[in-house]
Amino acid sequence: MYDFMLGTKEEILSHEKDFLVAVKRMLPRWLNSIPDSEFISICDLADSQGKKYSNNEKMVFVETGVGASTLALAWYAAKYNLHTYTWDTSSAKAAVIRQVLSEAFSEHLGSVNSYWTLVPWMSTSEHLGITALGKQGFKCCLSFHDSEHTWANVSGELQALTPLLVDGSVVALDDANLKWTETNFGLVNTHRKKLGWPLIQLDHVKPDPKGEIHWRLAKELLEQNFESVEMLEDYYKSNFKEDPYFGWYSTEFIEKVKLGTEVSDELKHRFDSFKVSKRR
Repeated sequence: MYDFMLGTKEEILSHEKDFLVAVKRMLPRWLNSIPDSEFISICDLADSQGKKYSNNEKMVFVETGVGASTLALAWYAAKYNLHTYTWDTSSAKAAVIRQVLSEAFSEHLGSVNSYWTLVPWMSTSEHLGITALGKQGFKCCLSFHDSEHTWANVSGELQALTPLLVDGSVVALDDANLKWTETNFGLVNTHRKKLGWPLIQLDHVKPDPKGEIHWRLAKELLEQNFESVEMLEDYYKSNFKEDPYFGWYSTEFIEKVKLGTEVSDELKHRFDSFKVSKRR
């Protein structure tokens, strides 16, 4: 089903981002939840970080939330003889991504297991989460966070990740323009609407379920641990306004903004990445 004919091996390897975007666009919608421009930014980061730390058996890419981004991280991990670890509790999503990696990539990259591992558990778990990866002696040169979009979860992931980071590591976040603190009421209300239940009125929720925007909080948290935290310019910020993704899914996007799972404010910060160095 996913053994697409998208060119010869030589053509694919010489135009790998075009190939990866083409495969991404053929994913079902529930796995293709990031704009093309964000996906290309992840490709760029994985390519540059992979090249910098190639052939290091203890250096990994970390991802929370399986999906389109997994294609980019897995491809470049394989290209540079690294490994990607992905945390997600959805076996259904992970199974389809594994099928795509196997059918679309294996001819070019070899066995999926040689460059990608799914951890079907919570990323913040002491025993099976990111912390446990560090206890196995691994270091992380690139992470991408796209699991539960609350600051309680994102901060937990970043705190677990920080000991694994090395000078020059990059930390990237999806939906970094959200503000949910403990509970993503946008997602809660999406499911309540599907169930025919009344929506939670946020002005009745105490304390305020929204706090500071996540990208600022992430930068501040990283600055507590590193003297240098550089927000990176990326392909997404330069191209999101023309991204066909927002046109394809405009009806859905408008509805998601109404419910709060997406926000149109500060859309340039939907994706953000930070390079860290000089640990305190």
